[in-house]
Amino acid sequence: METVRTFVAIEVPPPIKEALARVQQTLRQSGAEVRWVRMEGIHLTLKFLGEVAPTQIPALREGLASVCGRVPPFPVQIGGPGFFPNSGKGSRPRVIWIGVEDPRGMLSTLQEGIEETCTRLGFPPEGRPYQPHLTLGRVQGSRRLEALREAVAGLQGQAVGAFDAREVVLMQSDLRPSGAVYTPLATLPLGVKD
Repeated sequence: METVRTFVAIEVPPPIKEALARVQQTLRQSGAEVRWVRMEGIHLTLKFLGEVAPTQIPALREGLASVCGRVPPFPVQIGGPGFFPNSGKGSRPRVIWIGVEDPRGMLSTLQEGIEETCTRLGFPPEGRPYQPHLTLGRVQGSRRLEALREAVAGLQGQAVGAFDAREVVLMQSDLRPSGAVYTPLATLPLGVKD
């Protein structure tokens, strides 16, 4: 049976993506070996589902709509950059990310509801606590790593911006040599009961 690579996310609005592109450009100047994420590929992932049978999509859409209907729209603040793993001098970072803050705690409520619904529908639960972030790039080598660390440190404490989360998207991800192509399978408004 054919499957669809799928995840659940909140789309990031264009003004925030423009601000993220400026942060990314500043970090690029370090000359570090990083595979940078294209701006059209930036989204706030809530749950990665992996390969999903098309026959599972209707139940998934229904379950996600129910969760989204119970959570009103909420503000999301986009902070400064960091690394996964949170590296000191001795270790090599793998991912450069931008922090996401949720002052009202609604993002956590939404993500927990999505996790519970997906688990009930037979998807494996995430094995680690949810850390909301936007991935800017993946570190490919150790050349100019210290310059990259300094560039990230220089941007910490600076906020990128904020936006109101108003909907969740069930997204299909097609992996291609030029990068992933994303197609919405369902758009689920927040705070709208069935």
